[in-house]
Amino acid sequence: MAPVRVLVVEDEPDLCDLIQRHLRRLGYEAAGAKSAGEALEIIQNDSRGFSRFLVDLSLPDMPGDELAERILRAQPSAKILLTSGYALPAAIRVKSERVSFLQKPFPPKRLEEALKVLSED
Repeated sequence: MAPVRVLVVEDEPDLCDLIQRHLRRLGYEAAGAKSAGEALEIIQNDSRGFSRFLVDLSLPDMPGDELAERILRAQPSAKILLTSGYALPAAIRVKSERVSFLQKPFPPKRLEEALKVLSED
C-alpha cells in the first residue's frame, strides 16, 4: 500500500521543512510549498496527486482558507488541516467536514493525532 501523500503549505521555510521531516518519520510521503501559488502549481503538475493538505491560514499571496476552497473544488475528496498561530477566526470562509483546524505551535504528537482524525472516514 502506497503511503498517504501530504502537501504542506507553510510560508516559514524552516517550519515547512520540519513538518515534512516529521510526516516522513510517521510514514507519510510529504512535499512542501512556501505559498498558495506554489501549492496550486504543484497540485496541477503532480500526476499522482495528494490526498491530505496541511495549510497555513496566513500565506503571503492568498488566505489559507481560500486555498482550501480551491483545493476542495478541484479535489472534493481531499482532506485539509488548516493551521494558524492565532485562534480559529470566526470568519473563516471554508465550511466542510473535510477541513479541520490545528492551533500553532503544536507538538509533533498533536500533529500526528490531528492527521489520524482527519484520515478517519
